[in-house]
Amino acid sequence: MAGGKETPRQKLIGMMYLVLTALLALNVSTTVIDKFVFLDDSLVRANGETEKRNSQVLENIVKTVDDTGNRAPDMKVVEAAQEIRAEASKVLKELTTLKGTLVDLTGGYEEGHDPEYTGDAKHLKGKTDYDKVGHYMMPEEEGGEGNGVVLKESLNGYAELVKEKLKELGAEESELDFFKPIAVDADEDPIYSQDPNQQGKTFSTLAFDSSPTPAGLATISDFQSKVLR
Repeated sequence: MAGGKETPRQKLIGMMYLVLTALLALNVSTTVIDKFVFLDDSLVRANGETEKRNSQVLENIVKTVDDTGNRAPDMKVVEAAQEIRAEASKVLKELTTLKGTLVDLTGGYEEGHDPEYTGDAKHLKGKTDYDKVGHYMMPEEEGGEGNGVVLKESLNGYAELVKEKLKELGAEESELDFFKPIAVDADEDPIYSQDPNQQGKTFSTLAFDSSPTPAGLATISDFQSKVLR
């Protein structure tokens, strides 16, 4: 469920992702790619823990409301939380499916190695493939297949739903400001908007252009973590 406080582990993983992305732009060595494999696995495991914690929070809310007589105002909170949870689950599944697609697109896994989970970044045949992920995700007008547009709509649609539900519950504008679009173009991103090398890039290009497969998978795992926040 969006809006939760990041754990120290999540903050550390987020910092690692930013550092590795910067390193990738400077040095596309196998060592950096291996770090993305480790990072993706860390994100997947942290996301699993967050998902369990969010489920427990929702269960506690439902129980508390039931114990206090299911009052109408409280039931509105439960209904909003359940709608947000359902949409989050839907988006997370879409992202997991996308990861599996990218793995298949880049050749699957090395012989003798089965994935631990869908989109596992370990033992990929296409570990050093820098083209297929970007081509699949980038806009058609830039020579890609345009699948990043679908991803952007899904991520930002979820963020907007969360914002709408909280607004219906009477959240203050200052609180709603926290729920910004997840997928943005470079000019809307506080990290890249001042970078002359990134200005003008679309979301898909910024996130996936020239990304080796593990980096693309880690990027999607990072989006999953933002949905779960």
